[in-house]
Amino acid sequence: MPSARNRKKASSTTSSQRLIGGILVEITKRRRQKNLYVRVHPPEGKVTVSAPSHFPDESINSFVLQKLPMIKAAQQRIRSEFRHAHREFISGETHYLWGKPYTLEVVTEGHRYHIQKESSKLIFTVPQDATMATKELAFNAWDRQELKSVLPKVARSIEEKMGLYAHEYRIKNMKTRWGTCNVEKKRIWINLQLAKKPVECLVYIITHELAHLVENKHNERFHALVERHYPNWREAKKILNAPLKY
Repeated sequence: MPSARNRKKASSTTSSQRLIGGILVEITKRRRQKNLYVRVHPPEGKVTVSAPSHFPDESINSFVLQKLPMIKAAQQRIRSEFRHAHREFISGETHYLWGKPYTLEVVTEGHRYHIQKESSKLIFTVPQDATMATKELAFNAWDRQELKSVLPKVARSIEEKMGLYAHEYRIKNMKTRWGTCNVEKKRIWINLQLAKKPVECLVYIITHELAHLVENKHNERFHALVERHYPNWREAKKILNAPLKY
């Protein structure tokens, strides 16, 4: 029989599902939670909402409906990126670098992995025993080097323009975010997949994350700061969230 303490802990969290704006939403209410959050999860774009236990259902519905365009865009992007993450790395596939599509040509030769960019093609040399997993690792390493070669110059230019400086930039293959900022450590994480998007998307994400060093929340002050330093952020965001065409 559960103890009184465990029963109290269990009752502090409740879960339910509800159709809001034609989308199935999983809602979790927690007694100790202070804010309302909506998240879209890979691989199929599942939508979850976490809210304080006292938050009215009507307010949750209104919040989700207000965020519906953003949710649908995130679902579309996540599904597209998930399909891309499970590519077979065979000849004829389309792969992107800085927004430009390249046709993959796989050559089986030697003992090392090598990617060479030629006009509209990527020549991908692989060993005889290459697997889909090892090919993906080689491509991720190549994307990482491409991003590393561009990131410092872009970041430095934006930092000087904004008068805001991060202590460190790191690259990570993230599933649901294009970038994150650890305000306390002034460390910014950049999604590896940004190497596939046009460079203006990288500019937008760095501007966005640097703005968090001044304002942690996505409030009016935050958006005004982004607007001041990158007026074209809406266009960049639209490109960023648009699925790549394969």
